[in-house]
Amino acid sequence: MVINPVLHPQPHHPVRVCSGFVMAALLMEVMFDPGEELARTDVDWGKAVWAVLTEVEHGVKRSHGEASVFAQVVRRKKAEVYEELTKANVLCLRDGGKIEGMSEELAKVGSVVEGMLKELR
Repeated sequence: MVINPVLHPQPHHPVRVCSGFVMAALLMEVMFDPGEELARTDVDWGKAVWAVLTEVEHGVKRSHGEASVFAQVVRRKKAEVYEELTKANVLCLRDGGKIEGMSEELAKVGSVVEGMLKELR
């Protein structure tokens, strides 16, 4: 999340798009079962997943092509997450598929990840 923009400044760079999809997959695991410690954080994991998938969806059009198999996988995964978040009454969509507070949730996720990395050192 931190190094990719430095190494690959274009948001549609294939490495950034693929890394974003991996991040979304990891966040989906946390969204469904955050565990005790992560459940205590002030992060809306559903919004964070949606934010990452939205970025990936925008980037994959230029990195892999809108009709690519990867783009299709991204759209299917985003539809699944949309369904899950709708069931949980999380989605309050604005124009362009944005949820209120997406940027803030991503910043919180970044802080949580940085804290975890510090603990590992």
